[in-house]
Amino acid sequence: MSFANYIEEYDRKAYGAGSDKKPPTDRFSALDVREMFGKGTGKYDRSKAEAAQMVLDYADSIKGKSKMGGGTRKALDKLRGYLKEDKPQENNDDRPDPVKEAQQEFEDTRLDKPENLMPRLEDAYQDSPGMYDDDANMGAIRGGDDLNEWYATKFVPHLEADANATMHEIGDDSRYFLSKFLFEPPKLGSVQDVFNKYKDEIEDLD
Repeated sequence: MSFANYIEEYDRKAYGAGSDKKPPTDRFSALDVREMFGKGTGKYDRSKAEAAQMVLDYADSIKGKSKMGGGTRKALDKLRGYLKEDKPQENNDDRPDPVKEAQQEFEDTRLDKPENLMPRLEDAYQDSPGMYDDDANMGAIRGGDDLNEWYATKFVPHLEADANATMHEIGDDSRYFLSKFLFEPPKLGSVQDVFNKYKDEIEDLD
């Protein structure tokens, strides 16, 4: 059986959340995501990026047909991180070290990486089962605290890294193109000389 056939025949009621209910609930849970992805990279010997893409495509195809919760979305977001890692990186061998370091900092702080994803309010309940059950106020407080922490430690540093990398790249590109002039950059004339020339001509018309 191929991985594609395994996915097509996957029983969403047999594993993960909802499978222990009577009757079992059709639910594509975070456990299902991890199980399917693990089979793809293990038994079916697919790369992480290839297996992740197939699981994500499957999740898109069953939207509205099966239940999915916050845990499922978080697990799918993690798979999207594997797609980014599989993309070929720009060859930076000719870049100065400060530019390379700034670019690497930008890549490390990308907000689509699994470890940098924005926290979801509903996950405040799932991360601590039993602690905040039936207490919407505490769940909302914890979710707000998580979001504030993410903003200060992930979002703002990423913006700073983005601006820093852009600044270094523009500076390096400018130096590169300036070095391609055959002699030297063209010199502009004096604005004062131009002003005086036309000023005198206008005054001669009086």
